[in-house]
Amino acid sequence: MNTSFQHRLDGRFVAELDCIAEWLVQRGVRRQNRFQLYRQNIALLQAHDLERDRARIHADFEKRGRITEVLSTFVETIEMVETIRTLMDAGVVVPAELLKKAFSGPVDTFRENACSNLARNAMFELTMGAMAARSALNPVLSTNNPDIQFEFEDRRVSLECKRVISKSKVFERIEEGIEQLAKSVRTGTDDVGMVAISLAKLFNPGDRIAVVPKGVHPHDLLSQELQQLLRRAEPVLTRFMRPSVTAVLFYLSSPCYVPGVGYTRASCGTVFPMNLDEQIFLRRMASNLIA
Repeated sequence: MNTSFQHRLDGRFVAELDCIAEWLVQRGVRRQNRFQLYRQNIALLQAHDLERDRARIHADFEKRGRITEVLSTFVETIEMVETIRTLMDAGVVVPAELLKKAFSGPVDTFRENACSNLARNAMFELTMGAMAARSALNPVLSTNNPDIQFEFEDRRVSLECKRVISKSKVFERIEEGIEQLAKSVRTGTDDVGMVAISLAKLFNPGDRIAVVPKGVHPHDLLSQELQQLLRRAEPVLTRFMRPSVTAVLFYLSSPCYVPGVGYTRASCGTVFPMNLDEQIFLRRMASNLIA
């Protein structure tokens, strides 16, 4: 899969954030949501973005127990703007229920648990929808099964989206997605069934930021981590081969700090074939998808 990496959190970004916030309110999203607090954090960080101020501001956030909230600000606000702008520009219809759910939830990713993860689960569905929209695949988002559906090379692709917040739940979530695909993937056809699973919470629970060494692209850091996770998971994945699942899409994202550039979000993904006969097709599709 192609990779997303953009330097954001500048004045242009804030203007875009405000524009999207108004668009969301017009569609029934409450004005007071976690992204409003993120907007305030960004304004504060921008006002003290000189090297001599940065350490002091971060120390102040840490003293008040808000440093993990700041890290959530970086990754989630950038991801939200990239995602919603893509869906808006592509004219993708987002169900109101899904949109409202995505903008609820706790402010601090680090404090998220199994009882409060519905908002970020919904945002992951929007992120995957935007991934398909960037490739002009006209995704259809739903609050029913499948989460997302689009066509690639005249084949219907059904995508079930899962986020994992515990290592012990990775394979359980994959199996859950496969069972859901069985309801939408038509047997005896060339339908494609995929489970998209985000491992971002395992790589970064929300309590750190990846500092990118000089000369290294943020993608390389995430890609290495993702490949290590896949190597450990591969022996187990073969147990989940079913007619309804063609592949599993593994996704990773994290806030990053690039010295001399600034704070950003980087993401990457890889498609793991569950049906070896479809490897060539899956390779073509993966090359068209932009995480």
